[in-house]
Amino acid sequence: MSVVLGLLTAVIVAVAVAADVRGDGVHPVAYLFAAGFGALMLVRRRHPVGVLVATGVGLLGYYALGLPPIGLALPVGAALYSAAEAGRLRWATGTAVALVAISSAARSLGGEDPGYLYAYELPTTVAVMAAAILLGDVVRTRRLWRAEAADRAAREVDRRMQHERVALAPSSARSR
Repeated sequence: MSVVLGLLTAVIVAVAVAADVRGDGVHPVAYLFAAGFGALMLVRRRHPVGVLVATGVGLLGYYALGLPPIGLALPVGAALYSAAEAGRLRWATGTAVALVAISSAARSLGGEDPGYLYAYELPTTVAVMAAAILLGDVVRTRRLWRAEAADRAAREVDRRMQHERVALAPSSARSR
């Protein structure tokens, strides 16, 4: 699953790079970042917080280099999901908030239209990031619930078997 998620992340980011929404021409380094974001997904299960932080720092570095816009939610979405799935909700939420705040401040200072930024772009980005975090938490919670239900079922089977043993014990003692 990590390989598929890594490939999807790399392809989605590469498509966003290729879209070249500013029309500046595509720099080959942007595709290296796309591959890097995808490669990080290969270790997301063992190091969810490390992958999240590396993705966030990588995204900030990407924009600091002036590379073509790729959005915030696309490159970091899978890392947010993975952190939440691992039970690291504070890291996921904190990283999302930090990235949105830094991006919004940089874009505002860069002269971007505040109406477009705060009324259109920001709510969409926040919604996608929140959905990734919530989906990861739902998957984690469902796994925990299933494990707890299986544990309860196993305990119930053990209790019934013990009850049957106790119920059979006096009758076998009388038959001797």
